[in-house]
Parts: sequence; structure tokens; C-alpha cells
Amino acid sequence: MRKLERDVKRWFLYLLIYLNTDKFILFVPAAVRVKKKRFVAVPLEQLKKTVKVSQKELDKEFTKSNSTVSDLSNKIKQGKIGVSDASIALEGMVGRLQSLKRKLNDTKDEEAIVYSMESTKAESIEAYVDVELFSQARRVEQALQRFSCTEALRWCNDNKSNLRKMQSTFEFNLRLQEFIELIRAGKKSESIAYAKKNLNSFQENHMKEIQQAMTLLAFQPDTRCLPYKKLYDKSRWDALIAQFRADNFALNSLTSQPLLTVTLQAGLSALKTPMCSQPDNRNINCPVCSPDTLGLLAQNLPLSHHVNSTIVCRLSGEIIDEDNPPMSLPNGYVYSLKALEEMSSKNNGQIKCPRTEKVYDFKDLKKVFIS
Repeated sequence: MRKLERDVKRWFLYLLIYLNTDKFILFVPAAVRVKKKRFVAVPLEQLKKTVKVSQKELDKEFTKSNSTVSDLSNKIKQGKIGVSDASIALEGMVGRLQSLKRKLNDTKDEEAIVYSMESTKAESIEAYVDVELFSQARRVEQALQRFSCTEALRWCNDNKSNLRKMQSTFEFNLRLQEFIELIRAGKKSESIAYAKKNLNSFQENHMKEIQQAMTLLAFQPDTRCLPYKKLYDKSRWDALIAQFRADNFALNSLTSQPLLTVTLQAGLSALKTPMCSQPDNRNINCPVCSPDTLGLLAQNLPLSHHVNSTIVCRLSGEIIDEDNPPMSLPNGYVYSLKALEEMSSKNNGQIKCPRTEKVYDFKDLKKVFIS
């Protein structure tokens, strides 16, 4: 019996060596943790979730395997099990550990993708596109549009620890909305039971909101009392969608606007001046002055701060300076010398003012000096 006990323990040790379990101690390496680039943040968060699940499975399976070996050892000492039964038990344990090894290999493949995103420029980017992240977000939003909190609550459960660190109120708002919908449907007894089960844990931080919501039991959905009318308002579902987007973006280190839009707005804000909003003074080469394209993106941006003013020719869009001096027409409008010379050469020495459409001779121009 002692020989059989030693054989069982030896075979278990061989299994651990065979599975290379020392290589599957799951953690997020420091080299990945310190990376701050946004395009790594999303796959890194997905990897963390996978690692957490795999670590739980690993601990659970090892605990079960250790328990199996201990039971076998005790039964061998007591003479309650034979060699054939011990062999069958060990084969079952081998199958479970091999299945665990396959799952851990999948985790290592995901980790390899995170690393390769830093160092490899692949011809195909399919493996690096966060399709699943946005597909899941779309499913949650579509469910909320159908007045269902099931998908959103599942998402909250998957990201519970991170949402707690963010001090997010999204899960509470979902639970509160489900409570309100039960009252709207006239299921008052069910709503009270739901509140006891799902709202009690939020009393410490949301007691006032819970008390106000409980008062809905005394009001009909068509009430005109403003505080309770707002709670019954269907627009609360739109607020839940907006909060989900904000929390999802923050959780995955994404911006609420596309990075292209943010970059364009940064450049446009450096170009925007008070003249851009005046149709008569727009510069033909200024992207902010284009009302149908980038001008729309720049509408709500602040004006840029310029220490020195810059004069730009309305005809050519070029800067007026000492190499391209300002020239005044008899009607008082000022344009650059180069633009007027080009116009004069094409019209037999005559210049037509684009604003008043009056025609003048080039010799009638006067040079303007700016002090």
C-alpha cells in the first residue's frame, strides 16, 4: 500500500511537470502595465479579464486535484482502494488538467497579441481591431433602447471591480430603473421584493434616491407631481445609455470623441479668429472659414490668441507684408499688390473690385502704410 501511495504522489508530480504549470502562473507583466498608449489599453483590459477568469479556474482545478490525491492517499493507507480504481481516478484528473492547459494556452495567445501590437506592423489588422468590445457595447445599448437592463447588468457584473474603483453609479441606476418599471407595470408586491433584494446594498450612498423611488408606490405613472413625474419619464433610458457610454470609454481608456476629431479641433482652434465668423471677411485658404466642411467642426471652438495681427489678402489668401504690401483702391478697399498685379495683367491694366464690382485703372492704386 505504501508503494501505491508513493506511485500516486509521483504520478501527480509528473502531471504538473508535464503541464508546465510553473509557466502558467498568471499575471500581467510590468512591461505591459507601464504602457500608456491608448491603442494598447483596450486589449490590455480584455487580457486582464481573461487572466482573472483563468486564474480562478487554475486555483479551483489545483485545489480539486490536491484533494483527489489526498483522498487517494488516505484510501490507500486504509486499504479501501485498489490499483485499478486509483488509475481511473488519476486518468480523470489528467483529462481535467489537459483541458485546463488548453485554456491557459489561449490566454497566452491573447497576451502575445498585446505584445506584438507594440512591435509588429502586420499586413492584416483583423487580429488587432477591438470588434468584440464595440459589439458588446452595441448589444448593451440596443437592449437599453428596448427598455431592458439585462445586458447592461451582465456587463456590470463582468466589470464589477473596475466600476467600483471608478465609483460608478451605473449599476445602481440600472437597479433603480428596473424597480421603477415594476411599479409602472402595477407589480407593487414584486417591486417591494425587488427593492429588498437589489437596492439594500446601495443604501449607504443612495438613501435619498431610494426613498424618493419608494414613494412612487403612492403615485400613478401619469402623475403631474414633478419629482415623481421625472422618475417615470422614459428619457431616463437615454440617460442610462449616455452613462454606459461614458463608463465604457473610461473603463477602456477611450475618448468620448474620435481621436481624428480631437486632433482636427486642436488644429482648428489655433487658426480660428473673429474674422472667420464674418462672411464678408473670410479667407479662401482658411479651413475654419469653410462653412460646409471644417467650419462646422470649429463652430464651438474658442478663438486663438495672437500677439501680433496678420493681414491676409481677400483675393489671393496670401499674407500682406513688406514683400507683398497692401494697396488701396479708390473706393477704400485694400488688397495685396501681387493679387492686384495678377488681375491687372489679365484685364489690360484694369482692376475690378470683388466687393463693389467697380472697375479702376492700376495707376489709381495707392500704397497703404500700417503703423
